[in-house]
Amino acid sequence: MGLKIAYLLMIGAPLTGVIIAFVIPMFFGGFSASQNHFEAGKDWHEQGQFEKAIEEYGKAVELKPDFAQAYVKRGEAWFATGDWVQALRDYDDAIAYEKQMVLKMATREYSSYKAAMAHAHFGRAVIYEAQGYSLKARIEAARAEDLGYEPGLIDAVFR
Repeated sequence: MGLKIAYLLMIGAPLTGVIIAFVIPMFFGGFSASQNHFEAGKDWHEQGQFEKAIEEYGKAVELKPDFAQAYVKRGEAWFATGDWVQALRDYDDAIAYEKQMVLKMATREYSSYKAAMAHAHFGRAVIYEAQGYSLKARIEAARAEDLGYEPGLIDAVFR
């Protein structure tokens, strides 16, 4: 039951920065091919078609290997299918680009990137907690909170 609640919290968390990152490009030249695949993945994801979502997110990262948000969403889709190994792998890939966040701080991508990193750390915290690695889970949760993830959502996982 706790994992289902954690997943619902994870997918329902507000990501204002992500919205901004998608609305601005619509007015200034549209989406790239990788963004189109990402959006298609989100559509499949919302319909519960996780395998199709995973495929679209995969195409997005093929076209743009540093597309952290796509790794995070694909991680969520893997999580929904019960494949925690793949979910962790995608969260790890997203977090690997965290070092590049410093370079993006002056761009409009920063807020959506920061939100994606917070989401990736939260996803890892949920999986680690479910696997019984409480210390690892708390470290990941603290990092998610540092990046702006809502403390109330984090607390819900550790009750």
